[in-house]
Amino acid sequence: MKDEDLNHLDYLKKIYNSQKRILEFRATSLEEWKKWKSALTEKFLELLGGFPDHSYSFDVKVIEHVKEKGYTREKIYYLSEKDVYVPAYILIPSDADPLLDV
Repeated sequence: MKDEDLNHLDYLKKIYNSQKRILEFRATSLEEWKKWKSALTEKFLELLGGFPDHSYSFDVKVIEHVKEKGYTREKIYYLSEKDVYVPAYILIPSDADPLLDV
């Protein structure tokens, strides 16, 4: 075993450099750019798993409303997909524009 065999960064660089970059940007015209952008978007959405077929209302439920110094903290749950609620905190600055209140 050699010392370089223990260097994980060198190993990862070797793997990275050996990979073919099928979506590498090489466009030299607007038309080539449009084709590249379309292929990149398609691959990106494929890797994300696409978007759901249905859209649901977020159905936000405010669970907690606490005034702190300089801000208000709200704990909420929102519907991310059918029957799945996600917890989150919303921090609202005290000097927030009341017209933006929802």
